[in-house]
Amino acid sequence: MDQLTPSLLALLEAFRPCFRLEVFCAFRLMTAAWLVCLGRRTVSRVWQTTGRSASRSHCPAYRLFSEAAWNWDELGRILLVKLLAAFVPGSRVWLAVDDTLCHKRGAKVAFGGIFLDAVLSSKRHKVFRFGTNWVTLGLVVRLPFRKDRFRPKPASTRPSRSWPARWSSWPPPGCLAAGWSSWPTAPTWARRC
Repeated sequence: MDQLTPSLLALLEAFRPCFRLEVFCAFRLMTAAWLVCLGRRTVSRVWQTTGRSASRSHCPAYRLFSEAAWNWDELGRILLVKLLAAFVPGSRVWLAVDDTLCHKRGAKVAFGGIFLDAVLSSKRHKVFRFGTNWVTLGLVVRLPFRKDRFRPKPASTRPSRSWPARWSSWPPPGCLAAGWSSWPTAPTWARRC
């Protein structure tokens, strides 16, 4: 896994500003191993694919996801620019936003809140569940060789916070002081409920 093809090296080199040097080395190694890993792509299996599991512990692989500081916004922006550069010359693209509610409970659930469960809800009966709501920005492309099919390519994923009950109006208190006076009376995701 120490030698990468020049095209993969050039692709991963664009993401260097998002990481510190030692974190970028682990990211590059894990990305290359993920591409060639056979079977389930768990962190442990991908680390074994790197060929370093015999001489080093699995800690660098797990720390990459649990403790390393990434610039997640910059990573998503660079990925979106790369995808646009690859797909726009020969096809039409759309940006799509989707949210997924992951049902998790407990005192230590990060970004947990009460959200509308679109799967269990109907027009007449709204169901709200506790969990983490992940919002994904994706690039939807129609490939030139398959005009009848659309392919979504996720570019960025973020957890969203629930709407606090103490906010009786939009924008929430403090937003006007921050210069957000041009926001609409209600966010679009709140209107669809």
